[in-house]
Amino acid sequence: MSNLRKMKLVVYTVLVGDKEDLNNPIHYLAADAESDLDIEYLCFTDNLALTSTTWAFRDFSHPLMPPEKMSRRPKAMPNRYFPDCDYSLYIDNTVVFKRLPLRDDITGAVFRGFRHPWRTNPVDEADIVAKSGLDTVATVAGQLGYYGRVSPLTEVTTLTAGTVLLRKHHDDAVKRFGELWWEQILLFSKRDQISLDLCAQTAGCPVDYFAGDQRNNDLFIWPALPSGRRVLGSFDADRYAWENRTDPLALTQPRAHFLEQGGSAEKFDRRVSWFNYSCERTNSSLGDSAPPRRAIADIVGELLANLGDVPGRILICGLRSGEVASVDSAELVAAKAAVSQFFRFSNQPNVTLTIVGDEDIVDPTPFRSANGVSGFQLALVLGMPGKCHRNAMAKFLPLLTPNGRLLVEFGCSLDVHEILRMKEAVAEDSILKIFHGRHILSDELIASSVFVLALGRG
Repeated sequence: MSNLRKMKLVVYTVLVGDKEDLNNPIHYLAADAESDLDIEYLCFTDNLALTSTTWAFRDFSHPLMPPEKMSRRPKAMPNRYFPDCDYSLYIDNTVVFKRLPLRDDITGAVFRGFRHPWRTNPVDEADIVAKSGLDTVATVAGQLGYYGRVSPLTEVTTLTAGTVLLRKHHDDAVKRFGELWWEQILLFSKRDQISLDLCAQTAGCPVDYFAGDQRNNDLFIWPALPSGRRVLGSFDADRYAWENRTDPLALTQPRAHFLEQGGSAEKFDRRVSWFNYSCERTNSSLGDSAPPRRAIADIVGELLANLGDVPGRILICGLRSGEVASVDSAELVAAKAAVSQFFRFSNQPNVTLTIVGDEDIVDPTPFRSANGVSGFQLALVLGMPGKCHRNAMAKFLPLLTPNGRLLVEFGCSLDVHEILRMKEAVAEDSILKIFHGRHILSDELIASSVFVLALGRG
């Protein structure tokens, strides 16, 4: 063994932007800890004021790209940065060693990481990223939509944690993977675990796995932070800067100010339009993109959120008419799929779909059931013709529970007299709220076209 050349391993991390304090990866090791590898430690950073007894530093200041994006470049393509090293071991700044890596840990490895400790596929990862506000819902939904057309993520049945990545980085397959991965990070979400396994599969560069997972193994401790302070990916810097706008540092460097003040990260989590994401994922017209683009996702999302984690019955009713706003069955099916996606992390509601004609609404007789069902906590009525305004509320009230809610969406504006006539059938202790909608065939907002009625809420 003594005649073998020591293989060279570079352990590296990236710390750019105001995010957290620099970690020491060998903090818990004895001073005489040994390895049969030639190990060097390198930190890419845009803060050259950092000091360390372990890390060497490389300036990584790139003013034309956001730090969270740029930090992924060395992570994706170590071959571009370490031409003289046999192997590279990327570790997040939240990782420290239980022991030093040994030759046996890397022998035979081409690409090695950990299986994700909680999730098993990239679609679940993408949903968590969106719901947690770690990236914009439009970015994540757009990424999944694109993959769904060209290379479905549903065919990827593993999820590799991007926290620790060991690579023989001059291997051709590893280099193909890195180039492809970096392209996906540039094009889509900065949350690189969404695209990691798809890129590995596409590049013909399979990942093999360390024993255990990133929380339970014999080599690493994760998560570990020297101060416990960290700016999470869900941090809303704009909101923080506004709430602390009297402080110049908060305006120019909100993340640095937040770390300095030691504030509560939860208070400044980015607000997420989760139902709009659900609509984007299911191509539902209740979101902002799919035609006829009713643009009422935030309103519906609030109504769904108020149902809690154990929702009851939901009715989604479409009006079939000769008007532009007429609803077809495909639109209702997509709306139901969006509702199901909204509740994917809790109990699923019982959703009833039905289509009625405008002649049924002109008849003043109230509905007593929808497909034989009543007692709905929430009814969503889409595509109501303006000529049917007088009976719009009265027809559906008997279908609701005593504290139920009703949303009626019109394809046109109503004047104040029509609204008052519609309100005549509503109990005085109820609340009627008015919003606007939008249709793909019009560039204008449709004022007073979406009505939300809350019974027994006065």
